[in-house]
Amino acid sequence: MELRRRTYALPYPVFEIPDYDAKYYTIMRMAIAQDISFVITPNPSTVIRLLNIADQRRESLIRDVRDGAIAPDLAIEPGLRARLDAQLRPDPRRAEELESIVTDAGFLDPAGYWPHLGLLGCWKGGSVGVTLERLRDWLRPDMPYRDIGFLASEAQMTVPISDDDSGGVLAVDTNVYEFVPEDEMESSEPPVLTVGQLELGGCYYVLLTTPSGLYRYDINDVIQVTGFLHKTPIIAFVRKGRDMVSLTGEKLHVGQVMAAIADAKQKTGVEVEHFRIVGNA
Repeated sequence: MELRRRTYALPYPVFEIPDYDAKYYTIMRMAIAQDISFVITPNPSTVIRLLNIADQRRESLIRDVRDGAIAPDLAIEPGLRARLDAQLRPDPRRAEELESIVTDAGFLDPAGYWPHLGLLGCWKGGSVGVTLERLRDWLRPDMPYRDIGFLASEAQMTVPISDDDSGGVLAVDTNVYEFVPEDEMESSEPPVLTVGQLELGGCYYVLLTTPSGLYRYDINDVIQVTGFLHKTPIIAFVRKGRDMVSLTGEKLHVGQVMAAIADAKQKTGVEVEHFRIVGNA
């Protein structure tokens, strides 16, 4: 474990910073001074925020890299700041490299400061797919993305096997799974299926039993069976469940809204970063 931690760009005290603005800035302060080759985080929006912060505060970041410091205006407790400062050294050469990137590109371009970034691991399914497309605008066109699997704080539920989609093989050796067909979840006596009863293309809610003590726990996630590896289902996250509006019985869920917005963007060429759908009853 200790040998592996030596390859990490971020020391653990970074994650003890309670203020999120200070935390995200400090993450980029540490990371931008290094030659990063692999980034992993569940939500691609996290990476977008980090890259935005780096560009928006590029003057401060470059100054901190040159001086071996962390911006004094950040809300970081003195004892914690001292622990972080102990791991920093002035690096005028790196600061000059970053200034050259800004001069050449007009902004702090991640392709310039992380030229050897070879892989980004994040979720690719569900509603984060739209966010992932925005992230692609920041990074080089041939950047490979790998889905990190269907996971939550409760459990790791799939093993990713493909670079091309968000599907993963159900981790049948670590948990017990039961499934309820999506359109039966609200019925009075919904059928509960085992792994061997799942059908290709079917969408299901997941009931999870884990070694840590959860028993038939409804995690409120909808998954779809996209294939099989031998007899084990390959599943992909579709959306959170019960996020449906039904003013007049139309049963509109967030996945359909996201698909409609993506289709409108493609057809009109209009870029939409934020939107809200409000029903008119």
